[in-house]
Amino acid sequence: MNIENLHNNLSCPSCLSEKLISKGFRKSGKKNYKCKDCGAQTVSPLGLHEIDKTHDNEKVSDNIKKLYKKEMFFITSAQNATPVPKNILKSIENYCDVNNAELMVIPYRYKNPTSNFADKDHDWWDSSITKYIVDRRIEICNNLILLADIKTQPTAARPLTGLDGLTGSASGIIGHPKAEMRTIATRQGDMAKIMQTSGTITIENYTPTKAGAKGKFHHSFGGLIVEVDRKNNQFYMRRVSLNKDGTFYDLQKHYGPDFSKKHSGVEGVILGDIHQWWIDPEVNDCIPKLLKDLNPKKVVMHDVVDSYSVSHHHVKMPFTNFAKHHAKMSNIKTEITDFCNWSNKLTLKFKDTEFTVVPSNHHEHIKRWIEEANWKSDPENAEFYLETAHYMIKNTRMGYKGAEYPDPFKYWINKLSPSLNLISTDTSHMIGSFECGMHGHIGPNGARGSIMSLSKIGVKVVVGHVHSPAETDGSLAVGVCASDMEYANGPSSWLNTQAVIYPDGKGTLIHIINGKYKK
Repeated sequence: MNIENLHNNLSCPSCLSEKLISKGFRKSGKKNYKCKDCGAQTVSPLGLHEIDKTHDNEKVSDNIKKLYKKEMFFITSAQNATPVPKNILKSIENYCDVNNAELMVIPYRYKNPTSNFADKDHDWWDSSITKYIVDRRIEICNNLILLADIKTQPTAARPLTGLDGLTGSASGIIGHPKAEMRTIATRQGDMAKIMQTSGTITIENYTPTKAGAKGKFHHSFGGLIVEVDRKNNQFYMRRVSLNKDGTFYDLQKHYGPDFSKKHSGVEGVILGDIHQWWIDPEVNDCIPKLLKDLNPKKVVMHDVVDSYSVSHHHVKMPFTNFAKHHAKMSNIKTEITDFCNWSNKLTLKFKDTEFTVVPSNHHEHIKRWIEEANWKSDPENAEFYLETAHYMIKNTRMGYKGAEYPDPFKYWINKLSPSLNLISTDTSHMIGSFECGMHGHIGPNGARGSIMSLSKIGVKVVVGHVHSPAETDGSLAVGVCASDMEYANGPSSWLNTQAVIYPDGKGTLIHIINGKYKK
């Protein structure tokens, strides 16, 4: 994308093509345009309104030209007619100085006459940040676009809604005070598209209405750190959340208005769903590096085995079972042992770290296999089956909620990898201010789980299960450590994403891309 052409010509908002032709006028009197590439029609082509007349356009253009020489950015946003706390701005400027990063502030408006800081001439921004304002669409690198020309109301409950296609297959950043992120499925072979909001640096300035109260509740001081590897056309993006005194954490360092220092370690790291037999080799190599750099007190793991060897999905799939047999992948004890060997190497490296395995749906496949399989027709797994079933029946009893029997997966993990901490279903596991004891497959009242439903339970959560990372309403969903799996056909929104919880209780998502989590 050519930035000069983008602002001197009109572009299609659906496919970003510059091949627009006039197509008469709408009933509203607005001129209509049609894209010759994708056929979409619009009255608001890109470039028509995107230059913000309230700013010095020459200075903004000069700032933008400098951006293409930079490889690290701190991207945030600011509301009109609203102050910026000095400590917060000083901390960000300090971060940029230390890391040779460029600060970019996306302006947005809250057009409401009852705004706490409104007056007759409310169309202004805090003078301390005007030199950082960027109000145009910018291609930060080939696969990441800053959508600074799009203004979204700060009270929008879902600020990313409807923007999925605006950047084509590239990821996009929207200026908004609410922290939200999701991945969008892309064609096979392409990295999943990340759509993310920026956070803000202006104080809470909302009206005393329902929408205003919700906006204030989700107001997020912070921004996005973007590192660009221009040689490989790759970017690494993560959110940082600021405290009101301006302090914040980013990876191994703690920042403030007048300091930058290495901290002793994070509270926790929640790994994406493991599925150890299918773990991506590059992710596998990166995980120890990530843990070594961040030195977490706790590590949480989801879906550590796939239970592929005894999956109920393969019961009526003879050719799959034939392939499993010849590949020596039809033995459940081997699958569990392989994971335990993998995890034992990891726990041995990080002896001061507590490793916890969360109850997950793929672990439950083993219980289902014990309940439904016939050991007489499966000699390869018969011994495992009989030992496990014998242990389960000896320890089955009636509890206060009904029948209770032990988890066969937990039984074998305790035998083969006793250093792991396995928690039971409905057991809380708090790290900082986040509940990390739920996989995400079970929702409220036993319904099917989702990040949306679990984000409403009154405490922030970090869950797995979906393989498509997300951030919404303060809660996080991690991705997956595998690159691809048998049942994942078609366009994919999966990403190799882990969660980090810092010493101040703030959480963020870290993406492993091409074997690295940072440039």
